[in-house]
Amino acid sequence: PTLMNRSEIVKVTKSKLSPLENAIRSLQVKIQELYGLENMCNKTLKDHGDVNDLFTELSTNITGTISAPVNGGISQYKAFLEPSTSKQFSTDDLGRLTLAFDELVAVLGRCLTLHAELLPSKDLKPSHDLLVRLFEENFAEEIERYSRTLSEGNRSRNNMITARIISHKNPNKKASFSGRDHHTSGSNHSQFVLEHSDSFGPNSLLFGKYLTRTLSHSSTTSSLDKSGIVSGTSSTFLAGSQPNTNTDSQHKHDYSHSG
Repeated sequence: PTLMNRSEIVKVTKSKLSPLENAIRSLQVKIQELYGLENMCNKTLKDHGDVNDLFTELSTNITGTISAPVNGGISQYKAFLEPSTSKQFSTDDLGRLTLAFDELVAVLGRCLTLHAELLPSKDLKPSHDLLVRLFEENFAEEIERYSRTLSEGNRSRNNMITARIISHKNPNKKASFSGRDHHTSGSNHSQFVLEHSDSFGPNSLLFGKYLTRTLSHSSTTSSLDKSGIVSGTSSTFLAGSQPNTNTDSQHKHDYSHSG
């Protein structure tokens, strides 16, 4: 905050990004852009506002991301992950690029769900189905890898729950116990309070509804219904950690990503 209409430039620093670093940065910008659209759409749906303009913007954005020209757009950055090219770059940078692609696939999946829900006319359904098919074709490897990661995460979460033990003798003591075994050593008067990590927070509903996806290679037709599940023969989106049905129906449009 200042009374002046300008600020003094104290220092100028120039940095040169490598092609791989530029790719990671471009992906992160696109991810944040899609997060913003997702949040706006969810908020508008929650407030029962007009979504026509948002639908146009959402449709344009995800179309440009999914069906980019050959050797252009976001997909061109996959070249860095090819065995013949990846040897030139560090493992850390390649890992960051892979994670960025996985995050992009996650937010694209949720945006496609919103796209289906916001369709202003049934006449646009074929265009939406084409987007889903292109998404599955152009990001097949990322979808499969991401769904595999989620499946492993769900198994791990089911086998181990992190808990905090608030004890009369040692209130700061923490312990982990198996979700299948509720007997814990120590004082019988201890009180258990579950520590809600991201996997137990509001985003778990969103993950269960939108993100647990696996690709089943079959024929080429698919459709996306309003529940967020792609059905058909091209791919099957398997539900993972589903939220309570009653809660889900009451808060259908309350799932938004914090960004």
